[in-house]
Amino acid sequence: MLTRLFHASFNHLLQMSQNQDPFTEDFRQVTDNMLFLFFGLGLAALAGVVALQRSLPSQSERQRVNELPSDAPEPEYPPLKETWVIVLVISARHEKLLRVLQDQKCITENECDALYRSTQFLWMGTQLEFANSPLNPQIIKELASSEFNHSEYDVHFVRIELNRHESGFEQNASQLDRLDAFNELPMTSKSVRVSRRLPSSAYGQTGVYK
Repeated sequence: MLTRLFHASFNHLLQMSQNQDPFTEDFRQVTDNMLFLFFGLGLAALAGVVALQRSLPSQSERQRVNELPSDAPEPEYPPLKETWVIVLVISARHEKLLRVLQDQKCITENECDALYRSTQFLWMGTQLEFANSPLNPQIIKELASSEFNHSEYDVHFVRIELNRHESGFEQNASQLDRLDAFNELPMTSKSVRVSRRLPSSAYGQTGVYK
């Protein structure tokens, strides 16, 4: 299209130059200049078209893109670790052990065997199960606030949060597995809390087991 336009413009200018004799030489000079101008514009346009074609993806590239799977795999996230809770029912007579646990708020190797021997009953469940059980802190707080006559049968609840499930604390676990679970507490326990002194009747309907 640019070539046709250039030829038409040039022929028209040439006819005009032939009809004006006094200015023929000057007019030819002007047309020569315009010829170079149009020629330069044509080259620039042609170079732009070539550059545009090179920048566009080829048909084979477009085909490869279209063949890519449309559904990218979803990223995988590691599952959240669930917190488990055990509650130990320990006689108030083990005052020294209870005081150590309350002060340390953690369990070391020094307390494992004593905890195993002094635990009368225990319970294990998830954090959610614990919150919905009769062992939850609100109920225990109400029991601890009630007036009762202290006796040698009073108890404390020791709540221990675990970073994993321990089969040795299940109800039907063998005594050997139970002992192993207590010995693992320095590695598996996250926090320790000791309740206030409670009457022995406090654990009667809580679902604890030996």
